[in-house]
Amino acid sequence: MACDCDEGCCRIVVVGDGVAIGDGVAIVDATVGDGLAVGDGVAVDGVAVGDGVAVGDGVAVDGVAVGDGVALVDGVAVGDGVAVDGVAVGDNVAVSDGVDAGDGVAVSDGVAVVMV
Repeated sequence: MACDCDEGCCRIVVVGDGVAIGDGVAIVDATVGDGLAVGDGVAVDGVAVGDGVAVGDGVAVDGVAVGDGVALVDGVAVGDGVAVDGVAVGDNVAVSDGVDAGDGVAVSDGVAVVMV
């Protein structure tokens, strides 16, 4: 059965200029800015991504806002409702639902960031 956008089942992706996308990447319901670099095996769903963002291999980003210049390094998982802007996130970091990380934050490798 065909889907009709009036029924709310469209999956729209808007991609900026100069975007590089690796192998095995799934981008759904997302707007990505200029100069985005996406590694291999990345899953992006329901996301607004700013300009100049780097997303490493195997990163999962779901239902978040990623500001300009953010670096999400290999193996990072970012949960629903997270807002990151000007943040560097290291390897294998888990950022739980609802976290708001502001400018200049650096999260080291293997750290879990949770709401308190």
